[in-house]
Amino acid sequence: MTMGILEALQERIEVLERRVDQLSAKPLQTIPYEFSHPVSRAAALVGSKTELARRLNVTKSMVSQMCSAVIQVPAAIAIAIERETAGAVTVEELRPDIDWQVIRGLPQDKRVAA
Repeated sequence: MTMGILEALQERIEVLERRVDQLSAKPLQTIPYEFSHPVSRAAALVGSKTELARRLNVTKSMVSQMCSAVIQVPAAIAIAIERETAGAVTVEELRPDIDWQVIRGLPQDKRVAA
């Protein structure tokens, strides 16, 4: 009787090993960097959405809503995110609708056309 159980377990192990091999052969699907939301990248850079919320003095729910584009990132929050990520996520990525070159005070001849 014990031999039957061991044989059944061995057979199951072989089936699972074949399945693992099949899954390992498939490439993982990842979200390309250029398509990930900048707020999500900011959260990853600081450690988590919770940590980003703490640093921005907002709720984690607000961070999640910004990540999924349910709400637009407020301009003041965009500036704070750029600061908290040391420029790795820029205000231009977060709010491309705002002319940040004017706000940054760049002279007219130094501005890049949008």
